Amino acid sequence: MVNAEQQDNAEPQDNVESDITGTYVCEELPASIIIREAENGQYEIEGHASWGFNTGDIAGELEQINSQQFLYVENPDTESRAELKIVAYEDRLFVQTTQGMFGGLNVRFDGTYEKQ
Repeated sequence: MVNAEQQDNAEPQDNVESDITGTYVCEELPASIIIREAENGQYEIEGHASWGFNTGDIAGELEQINSQQFLYVENPDTESRAELKIVAYEDRLFVQTTQGMFGGLNVRFDGTYEKQ
């Protein structure tokens, strides 16, 4: 398993052609993510996470950084800006909040997601 430090320092693999579209379920938390390819060729994300009675949802376009790394930004021009960094590797997503919060108290999307 890849730990967070290895993930952050990992260089993208050359010539990686993978289909990241699909439904993913988090291995550590009650959270799920769906990634679809939009008509314009970009990727879109939709997700739901919970912590007790608190919930959080995400939906929007993903910014592709390189063949394996993506960024989701919510409220980009405000003080409540929130960012998720997503690294795709084989049939897994490694997700980390880099700024802000997505939803209620203690709700987070951070973790390893397995494609269903």
